Amino acid sequence: GDIVTSAPVVVGAPRGFDQNNDYLYYRESHLGRERVVYVGANDGMLHCFRASDGHELWAYIPTDCLDRLGSLLDPQYCHQYFVNATPTVFDAYVGGYWRTILLCGQGEGGDSYFALDVTDPYSPQLLWDVSHELYGESWSKPELARVDGYNDPVVFFGSGPDYLNGEAHIVALDLATGEEIWSDLLSTTVGLNMATSPITLDHNFDGNADLLYVSDLAGNVWRVELSSMGWSRSLLFETDQPIQASPIVTFNEFGHVMLYFGTGRYIESADINDLTQQTFYCVIDNHSGTTLNRYDLVDQTSYVTTLTPDNRGWYIDLVEASG
Repeated sequence: GDIVTSAPVVVGAPRGFDQNNDYLYYRESHLGRERVVYVGANDGMLHCFRASDGHELWAYIPTDCLDRLGSLLDPQYCHQYFVNATPTVFDAYVGGYWRTILLCGQGEGGDSYFALDVTDPYSPQLLWDVSHELYGESWSKPELARVDGYNDPVVFFGSGPDYLNGEAHIVALDLATGEEIWSDLLSTTVGLNMATSPITLDHNFDGNADLLYVSDLAGNVWRVELSSMGWSRSLLFETDQPIQASPIVTFNEFGHVMLYFGTGRYIESADINDLTQQTFYCVIDNHSGTTLNRYDLVDQTSYVTTLTPDNRGWYIDLVEASG
């Protein structure tokens, strides 16, 4: 099976830092863990190889792939995608214990997400394997966060390409069980729509995520307040340009969140020849709840000017040079 979009992920001894729940003891007790490589492939499997010599320790076949594996033996076989996404691996406190968890989707290969406990790479344990037509193809990189009101971490992801209904959703699952605990319709358009991979932020540095940001192909940037009193979504920024890439976030000196992202899409063959003007944006979320557009930002395309504390961001139009 070919490997197209899935990038290999190397995992050895735990290297994180967390002062909660004896994480340092967990890290020290696994200092000698074998280094392995995880990668998805279009033979229908997520593979685990020993990093030292390439020996394959095991492979996992998502449930969504099982009924299609026979097509690989067809003499008239035409290429299909199966597990065409990059796995994400992290340490998480789940069910009262620290564990190393692998999360992965299928990319163009299907609509499922699955979670494996790979604390011991020689003895993986399946936590869950879920799919839903709401998810679309599972392109989104799962985002893990501890959130007020939940004992176990929460997994967030955006829905994949929706050609039929033009919908983009944000979804949250319980990491321990894979059960859906929340979902929200972000936007509906005529034609193709999808959500980006979301990103969470611990704004007050208490160890729990307070904010989530996610965009969609309809040109919206959404802000979700993750409060223990309930989660609420608001529109932070809108443009008539598609947004396929996830934002990157940081803070400025005033404690406001700065989101950096570019516009454009590369999904269908027609996108190759699309000459529509695209832009790189910096949007500042000052927590006022107002919705911004490009006219609220400073144009830095031709001349760079110094921003004032009242400015809400800047943009650079990606102009094709002559010649």
